[in-house]
Amino acid sequence: MTYTPGNQIAKDGKRWKAAILRALSRAAGNVDAGLDKLASTIVNKAMHGDRWAMDHIADRVDGKPVPAFEGDAIPVTVVRVEFVPVEPRLTYLPNPEPREKSLLTMSEDNMKMAQRPESE
Repeated sequence: MTYTPGNQIAKDGKRWKAAILRALSRAAGNVDAGLDKLASTIVNKAMHGDRWAMDHIADRVDGKPVPAFEGDAIPVTVVRVEFVPVEPRLTYLPNPEPREKSLLTMSEDNMKMAQRPESE
């Protein structure tokens, strides 16, 4: 068997669609008239009790039903993430040398400067 590039199934589908459109055009003069004639035939069959015609019309008008998952359905895990605001706490670190400021003291000074009004 030799390799042929491209999607052969899609190519065959396009050929089949083109053949149907040509047949509709031959049957009624153009594609739209052929589709109208075909739709009328299906509606007439549905009105006379043909179940497949009724199902076909229902699928086209209402859409096909979605199958329900049973038994082997994939379990779903729900994760809830909640953010809770927390009040900031100051932690005092021991200052080994009284002349030098610890990092915490410097950050406290920065906080005081940020809270100071600009008019000073």
